[in-house]
Amino acid sequence: MAGFTHTVALLSLITTTAFISSFVVSQPPLDPAEQESVYRILESVNSGIPWRSLFPDDLCSSSPHGVVCDYFSDAAESSDGPGMPHVTELSFGYVSDYSPNPPCDFNSTLDPSLLVPLSHLRKLFFYKCFTQTQVPFPDFSPLSSQNRSASLEELVFVENPGLVGSLDGKISNLRSLRRLVLTGSGVSGGFQMGLVN
Repeated sequence: MAGFTHTVALLSLITTTAFISSFVVSQPPLDPAEQESVYRILESVNSGIPWRSLFPDDLCSSSPHGVVCDYFSDAAESSDGPGMPHVTELSFGYVSDYSPNPPCDFNSTLDPSLLVPLSHLRKLFFYKCFTQTQVPFPDFSPLSSQNRSASLEELVFVENPGLVGSLDGKISNLRSLRRLVLTGSGVSGGFQMGLVN
């Protein structure tokens, strides 16, 4: 009798698992160009961490804290599926145990050209990433010429004393930018009033 009960329980478990798994929709993977771009950005922020071996899978399914994805439906795609994943936020610099963003290295850099494949990036955040080595404020103006910066809404640099230079002409083409935070840096200069609109 005990054998029969175990057999029924096992069959019930198998049937339930098969039933549930038939309803699981597989998520499409992150575009390889976006994946490579995120790896290169992570490596430029901290080259001492083996990002590719620690996070070898799809970065929208398994990524370091601070890499955020969302799903977007394209008009050409069927609206039945979850849509395609895209990176929407990148946050760097250890803030707290509750927000353990990828840590920065003493020689962190940022090359805005690495952001080009990230067409849905809305937020870029750096906390204490540029502290020891002086790094010129990045020129984001080439992004808009490639029509990839339309989505960037927030650009945040907090406590980055090594970030130096001028803003002049470097962010004025970021038309969707609604929040710019530059505190604790050596950056100076203004920007065109058109940016405020």
